[in-house]
Amino acid sequence: MIIAALLLAAVPIVTTPMPAPKVVGPATPMASPAVPSISVHRFDVLFPHGVDTVSAEQVEGARRVSAPAICTGYADTTGPEDLNVALSLRRAEAVAAQIGCVPVAGGETTMFGEDGYNRRVVITAKADTTKAKK
Repeated sequence: MIIAALLLAAVPIVTTPMPAPKVVGPATPMASPAVPSISVHRFDVLFPHGVDTVSAEQVEGARRVSAPAICTGYADTTGPEDLNVALSLRRAEAVAAQIGCVPVAGGETTMFGEDGYNRRVVITAKADTTKAKK
C-alpha cells in the first residue's frame, strides 16, 4: 500500500482545458411530444350458478363502457374444467350479444373465494386520450 502511494505520488497529473462549446445559432424551441394517456373502463356482470343468459337490465350499466370493449367470461371451479371454460365463453357471448363487445373465455377462477363473484363477465375497454402538448 505504501509502495502504491509512492508510485502515484511520483506520477505527474496533466490537465488540458476543454474547448468552449460553439454556438451555431439561436436555440430553436422543440415541440413537446404527445403525452400518452390511457383510460380504462371496467364493468362486471354477475351470473347465478350454471347460468349463461343475461338480461338487458343486467348489462344496462355496461352500455356506458366505450367501444371497442372486451368481454371476458369466468366460471367458478364447480364441475369439470372443460365445461366451465365453455360456460365462461357462453357468458361472454351472451353479454357481447347485448352490448357488442368482443367475447373471450377467461375460464375457471377462484380469485374471489367461493362466492358468486367468480361467475361473471368482466367488460373492459381502453380509450386512448392522448393529446399533443403545445
